[in-house]
Amino acid sequence: MLRLCLGAIDVIDESVACSEGIARSRSSLDVLSQNIEQSTRTVEISRSGSGIDIFSPVGLEADTKLAPACTSDLNLESLLRAHDDQVLKLASQSKDAKPNELSSAVRATEILALKHAEVSGWFLGAPVSSIKLGNLEEWLAWAFFHTTPKELAEMIPLGDEMPQLLAESQSWAEFTLEPGYNPAVKSMRLNLDPIPSRHRPLIYYAVTHVVFDWFANWILHMNGFSKHKSGCLTYWRRAGSSGSATEAERAAKLPMVICHGLGVGVLPYIDFARDIIRESAERDVFMITLPNISMQIHEDVPSSTELVVCIVGMLHAWGFSKAHFMGHSFGTAVMAYVAKARPDICGAASFVDPVCFLLCKPDVSFNFMYRAPQNASQMLLKYFVAEELYTAHSLARHFHWQESIVWPEDLKGIPTLVVLSGKDSIVPAHSIRRYLRAFQARDPTCSIKEVLWFENSGHGECMYINRKRRAEVLKAVLRLDGEQAK
Repeated sequence: MLRLCLGAIDVIDESVACSEGIARSRSSLDVLSQNIEQSTRTVEISRSGSGIDIFSPVGLEADTKLAPACTSDLNLESLLRAHDDQVLKLASQSKDAKPNELSSAVRATEILALKHAEVSGWFLGAPVSSIKLGNLEEWLAWAFFHTTPKELAEMIPLGDEMPQLLAESQSWAEFTLEPGYNPAVKSMRLNLDPIPSRHRPLIYYAVTHVVFDWFANWILHMNGFSKHKSGCLTYWRRAGSSGSATEAERAAKLPMVICHGLGVGVLPYIDFARDIIRESAERDVFMITLPNISMQIHEDVPSSTELVVCIVGMLHAWGFSKAHFMGHSFGTAVMAYVAKARPDICGAASFVDPVCFLLCKPDVSFNFMYRAPQNASQMLLKYFVAEELYTAHSLARHFHWQESIVWPEDLKGIPTLVVLSGKDSIVPAHSIRRYLRAFQARDPTCSIKEVLWFENSGHGECMYINRKRRAEVLKAVLRLDGEQAK
């Protein structure tokens, strides 16, 4: 698993360095250093004569405009300055160096800087020089065993794996950490860190648990949906209408299973469900509910295995052996559970603003759980969603990245659509786009049929804010139906 994660990051880093070109008057890391001085917390990797991709080593994603700092203690300049100095030194020697050799040396330096930045990201922006071997061991114990180094040492033979993990991590990042432990350096350990929740008044849950739930139920009933249960899973179903469609046409249309994200449950996704019904009325539409992440008083959190079993039972109860799954944000993690455990029931998969790709990077964890809000939208997201007790409990104690991460190889044989937003403040959309396109180029049998990119959209805008974007997503989803029929 460690090698798979490091390999994925290598693909991204290499794509950044390779896009820089051989002939440059300034190194890309020089551009990085200047941008860090201007915005202090954002990294801009530019390509000569082309677009700009933003990579934040602390897990921040931005668009072509520089983003403000998310916290006051994340300093990228100290991390990259040494590498920038090395690149400038190489550039000064360019008269005596062959262009290809210089380009190779510059690329290697840039890739090394990006690797160190990824490591720094998991340690909340701490300079690599301040991280000790004990700090890395502490993080690895959480990342791969969900425990502490002390408890891991008591687990035989699991404890024997730690020296190898430490060695491979340092080899990949090309550094040798000093022995010891730096108590001033903290890492993100989602399942072991305190749950970041805040008190809510009763009126808050009266609105989210009663009023919103009643309103969603009323709208769904008005649109022909009925409520059912499959084990612990509650879901809504609308049967496809026969209309003028032939039996063969109805059989060719896979049922659509919509997996909602964090927030207020299925309510924001009803418009998309109605769009599907309007364009493809003959298909069945299912909407599963996850009350533990819907700002409701709901302590029980189903395991990934339990959810998959319930979803399989839901489909079988209505005579279906497979479906087209469409998930948004956290809903893509549910799709990850299904795609890895029961790929046979995935006729097609549409991932919108997916959190399930590249969870080995620090972006999603930092942006949602650890980032200090810097604007109104981030403040609203943190207070109303991230710090809501039951949502925070579900994520901090029951969200395991190894279960939720999806690799392109996991989707083999499943026609797949990925929708990304360039201004996503949670998902590392630019990194995911580079990674998936690199995989598409390397593997001609890749099942990812389309990567739909909305340059100026933020997280969730294409689903329940921007109607034009939602219409484009719907068209792409329907195009994917044609792929699964081939």
